[in-house]
Amino acid sequence: PWPDSLAALYDCPCQQNRCHPGASGACGNDRHEKRVTASMEYEPVFVPQADVLRNGPSSLRKDCKNWFIANISSRIKALQHALNTCDCTDKIDLDYSHGSVARLSDWLAQHVGSVCLSEQEREEIRQEQPFPIAVPKSVLSAATQSLAFDVGVYLGEVLRKQYPWVTWRQVSTGKRNYFYGQMVLIGINAVEVCPMH
Repeated sequence: PWPDSLAALYDCPCQQNRCHPGASGACGNDRHEKRVTASMEYEPVFVPQADVLRNGPSSLRKDCKNWFIANISSRIKALQHALNTCDCTDKIDLDYSHGSVARLSDWLAQHVGSVCLSEQEREEIRQEQPFPIAVPKSVLSAATQSLAFDVGVYLGEVLRKQYPWVTWRQVSTGKRNYFYGQMVLIGINAVEVCPMH
């Protein structure tokens, strides 16, 4: 699970850390993602939004960094379990090969889920914007965001195995940096790469 500081920020009473707005789960909290998707067994992880990391306290960013580093292998195992229990015919082994990345990309595209927004939720989004924008009728589900996060972690580890000088680092300077507070790979040319995006 995520650190308590992040769970508390999202007011998750059962501390199972699968919270997100707009879903319903077994614990009765109307902000929870269901543990099992329609076609696989998967334990999603809450993916903090960029504005939460940017505007939250430095202790939150530190907790998230420590959680991330400590849970890289467990998130890859959760992803492998989802692949193993998926009802798709092409089984994918996360063996850190380029072929596994290509197959995983195709698989993820077939397992995108969304959550419909109510008119009230759409209006709230409109009101938060400094200028008029078109608001979609649905957003990616928390399970899809979690799967994308885990796929990104796996991609990062594939790159680290191929290029040993590449390391994970949390962006800690420049609050205007889109990746501020997020984990990125450094050592690939002169740019920060966030494979979770």
